[in-house]
Amino acid sequence: MASRRNCDQYIRRGRVQINGEVVVEPGRQVEPDSDEVLFDGEPQVLEKYVYYRYYKPLGQASTLDDPHIENTLEPVANKIEQRVYPVGRLDADSRGLLLLTNDGNLSHRISHPRYGVAKTYCIQLNQKPSVPVLKLLSAEGVHLDGRQTMPLEIVEREDKKLTVKLREGRNRQLRRMFEKFDYEIVDLLRTAIGPLELEDMKPGELKEIDEQTVEKIREEVYE
Repeated sequence: MASRRNCDQYIRRGRVQINGEVVVEPGRQVEPDSDEVLFDGEPQVLEKYVYYRYYKPLGQASTLDDPHIENTLEPVANKIEQRVYPVGRLDADSRGLLLLTNDGNLSHRISHPRYGVAKTYCIQLNQKPSVPVLKLLSAEGVHLDGRQTMPLEIVEREDKKLTVKLREGRNRQLRRMFEKFDYEIVDLLRTAIGPLELEDMKPGELKEIDEQTVEKIREEVYE
């Protein structure tokens, strides 16, 4: 219903009741199946977490609602009963795996570089990259936005194509890293977020993630 920070403020202002008692200190534990929680007198129900993988096609923005953008994720999200948010943004000119979920804690851990969750990409450059450039990218990274990036993990090389792992997610980071050496990424496909893989999905396809895979994601993110 709101961010954690705003909820803390609502609690301190006396707008929350648990079993008829006004609570003014955040952190009170409740039993969702037996305790009654009211906000401004209205009952609150614990939201069920849902997890979907989505193959974002080229030309679609990784945002749910923007009056200035025509092709957004809103029609996709509307197919899901719960309100979900994209994890791991992709530019409109990139394609591949997105995670759609309402699990805020999991989303934060996947997105924040502190937790080091790897995102895997298959990229194609406009020309074959030199060995010294690849060694530099995999050993040191580059300087962007006034600070150093984390090194890339280069998994596989094939002429102009590379499979790389990235453990942070700055704006258009891979494209900007290669632009530093006058290379252009002409195709960028994200194939995995941690243990979650794109598999054989087709562009525009949406699939609910099975509980076994969700547990694998949790194990990696919360280890």
